Amino acid sequence: MGGDEKEVVRMIGRFLMSMIALGAVALASDAGAEFAYRIAYAAAPTGNPLQIFTMNPDGLGKSQLTNAPFLHRDPSWSPDMQMIAFISSRSGDNDLFVMKANGSGVKNITDTPDLWEWEPAWSPNGREIAYYVRRALDLTGEIWIVDVETGRKRRITTAYVPGISWSPDGRRLAFLRLIGKSYDVFLIDLQTGREENLTGSPSNERSPCFTPDGERLLFISDKG
Repeated sequence: MGGDEKEVVRMIGRFLMSMIALGAVALASDAGAEFAYRIAYAAAPTGNPLQIFTMNPDGLGKSQLTNAPFLHRDPSWSPDMQMIAFISSRSGDNDLFVMKANGSGVKNITDTPDLWEWEPAWSPNGREIAYYVRRALDLTGEIWIVDVETGRKRRITTAYVPGISWSPDGRRLAFLRLIGKSYDVFLIDLQTGREENLTGSPSNERSPCFTPDGERLLFISDKG
């Protein structure tokens, strides 16, 4: 980003940065296809680990998609709203899984015994998922990308806390890195590997997110 493209919008307490994933899914009716928003979220039923649910924005129509004695978290809708990516401990580690919007067809697409994974983020074309990785007992994290169809994985860069956003054209990732004692927002070009620190401030930034036109980044900051 350069010139006006470096303009960064600071936004405190935005709903889009929560752990709730919003998605539009087509619902069949007698009048034809209608669109309604569904929310994917993780909740812990009494006495049970976190499970994945979906519901309507009004809180009705709740549907539990996972029902196993393992941790399930970080649900993320695919761009076409047909799939949900999530993290589960059902394999013995925190691996990245995908399933259909109705909870069927669960598939482990990373299967990495020595790694813990967080916060999957779908690429705009729905073919890849970026996610945060940390090795056991190692505080240094990394960002990886996995091909949803083949399971082929590649390491992108280092990062210290979860928080990944794809640019709308799929060419760049925004992420967080610890610089000194504060977290800055970085941008990486996925073709060249070139990285740029967009904030470079003593304040702590969190949750970067591209605007739909790709011209700006929203993020949370503790700067007064």
